[in-house]
Amino acid sequence: MFRKIHLRLTLMFAGISWFILLIMSLNTIYIAEHGLKENSFQSFQSDMNTLLTNLGEQPVITYEWLSKMENDGKYAIGIYDKETALSFLRISKDKQEQALFQEAREYASQNFNTDRDYLTSSHSEFRFLSSGKKNYYVSFAVIKTANGSFEAVILYSLRELQEQLFRQRMLFLLLNLLSLIIISVFSWHYTNHLLKPIEMNQNKQVQFVAAASHELRTPLSVILFSLSALKKADETQKEVFLQTMTTEGYQMSRLIDDMLVLAGADNKTWNINKDDVELDTLVLEIFEAFWPLAKEKGMSLFVKLPEASLPHCHCDKQRIGQVLSILLHNAISYGKKGDQVVLSLKKGITHFALTVADHGTGIADKDKPYVFDRFYRADSSRSTKEHSGLGLSIAKEIVNAHSGTIRLEDTIGGGATFTVLLPL
Repeated sequence: MFRKIHLRLTLMFAGISWFILLIMSLNTIYIAEHGLKENSFQSFQSDMNTLLTNLGEQPVITYEWLSKMENDGKYAIGIYDKETALSFLRISKDKQEQALFQEAREYASQNFNTDRDYLTSSHSEFRFLSSGKKNYYVSFAVIKTANGSFEAVILYSLRELQEQLFRQRMLFLLLNLLSLIIISVFSWHYTNHLLKPIEMNQNKQVQFVAAASHELRTPLSVILFSLSALKKADETQKEVFLQTMTTEGYQMSRLIDDMLVLAGADNKTWNINKDDVELDTLVLEIFEAFWPLAKEKGMSLFVKLPEASLPHCHCDKQRIGQVLSILLHNAISYGKKGDQVVLSLKKGITHFALTVADHGTGIADKDKPYVFDRFYRADSSRSTKEHSGLGLSIAKEIVNAHSGTIRLEDTIGGGATFTVLLPL
C-alpha cells in the first residue's frame, strides 16, 4: 500500500513542481524572446535611419558604396527609379532575390501609407514573411533628393535571429528536462522521508493491536476455562476458580486502563493538570508508599533529597507520582532479596532530576532501545503477569507531556537507573 502511495505522491509532487517550473520557463522564454526581437527590430530601425540618411545624401550612388552599405551581406539593398530596378539590383542579385525584393515592395505598397508621390522622403520598417516562408525585416523608403526621387527596399534576413532563438529554446528544454529528473529524484526521496513516520506509526498500531489482543486473550481464556470448570467443581474448587477469575479480571482491567491511558496520549485527549508542586514532598510520599512492599520482598529502599529547599515544580502531581510509582514498582518487582533501590531528587541549572536506581541484574544492551516500546518485555525479566509491558510507555508519555525527558542508564556496580528530567 505504501509503495503505491509513495509512487503516487512522487508523481504528484514532481508533476506539480515541474508544471509550475514549465509555466515559469515558458514565461521566461516569452519575455526573453520578446525582448530579443524588440531589440533586434529597434537596432534594425536605427541602422536604417543612418543608412537611408546616407543614401539620400549621396550625389552619386555607386556599386562600391552600395556593396559597402550591405555590410558583407548583412543587408540586401534594392534601388528603384519609379518602377524600374537599378542595374545594381539586376546585376548583383539573382532572379529569386529580385523576385523577393519585388514581393516586399508590393507588400509595403499595399499595407503602409508611404508617400509615393515623391514629394517628401518617408520610410517604414516591418516584418515580412516571404512566399518562400522566410522571415525578413524590411525597410521600404521613398527618398526625395535634389535631383529627383527614388525608392529603396532594404532586406535583413532573420535566419541568424531564429537560429539564436532556437538555440535558446533548446537550452531551456534541456534545463527543464534536467530539472524534471532532479525534481523527480528529490520528490522520490522527500515523499519517502514524509511517509516513513506514517508507515512506522501504522506498523506500531498493527503491533499494538496484535500485542493487546494477545495480552487480553490469555486472561480471557483463563476466565472462560474457569467458568466452564465451575459448573462441575465442588465447593472447594469453586472458591479456587472464583479467585482465579477475579485475579484475571483485575489483570484485564489494569491492562484496559493502561491502553486507555496510551490511547488518550495518542489522541491528545488526556488531561494534564499542572500546578506548583513540592517535589521533595511528593518523593517522600511515594517512598513511604513503596517502602512496605520493598521490605516485604527483603529489599532495601532508600531516599535521597537535597538539604537546601527547592523551588516548586509546575507539573501534574498525580501524573508525576504515577511515573515514580511505575519506576519503583518495576525496580522492586524485578529485583531479588537483598537488592537495593534508591529514589533520589536533585535540582540542576535548568531542570529537576528524579532518579530511581536499582542494583539488580540490570537490563541487557540489546533490550535498552526498546524498553519504552509498548508491550515490550525482555525475555527473562518481563515474563511476570503483574506487568503488561505498558508501564514504561505510559511513563514516557507522561514525561513528554511535561516537556521533559526520561532516560535509562546502567547503575554503577550493576543494575538499571531511570532518570526523569523536568524543566524548572
